[in-house]
Amino acid sequence: VLATEGDQQKHISSLNYGADSVIVKPFHSEYLKAVVARSISTIDNMMEFSNSTEAYLTHFNHKELSEMEMDFIKRAVKALSHHFEDDNYNPDTLAADMAISRTQLYRKMKEITKMTPNDFIIEFRMKQAEKMLKHSDKTISQVIADCGFRNRASFYRKFMQQYGCSPRIYRQDKVR
Repeated sequence: VLATEGDQQKHISSLNYGADSVIVKPFHSEYLKAVVARSISTIDNMMEFSNSTEAYLTHFNHKELSEMEMDFIKRAVKALSHHFEDDNYNPDTLAADMAISRTQLYRKMKEITKMTPNDFIIEFRMKQAEKMLKHSDKTISQVIADCGFRNRASFYRKFMQQYGCSPRIYRQDKVR
């Protein structure tokens, strides 16, 4: 927000309503450049984080999980992040990657996340698809393939259930 010298309370109010900074006129051009560069850097860092597996893990941070349970989720997310684009990746291969039995994977996954391993994989893939729709120029068909979905109709159905609109409309609403 560019402002004239004046009421500090208005400046504070602007910051409280979402302004990143208040620059009071007259200002030095180098100061303005530094503020803009810092804002761009902050946005880049937030976008980089939102595309990381750590961002997906924050989904589970609000739950009261023990260190062992969080470690289990981290291992599952790490395995998924390396294989989510593989349309043959399923709970059996996730269990093998985590070096546990399928039964143990199902039991622990259900206990910790309240999801089946298959639902966990699908949700992870849907989050990856959401990120791709927001932050890439890939076509919806490319996103579907890159996220490990074999069936286009199944992807659309799951996407509609989770986000309440089609991928095309989601991209239009979220990107612009």
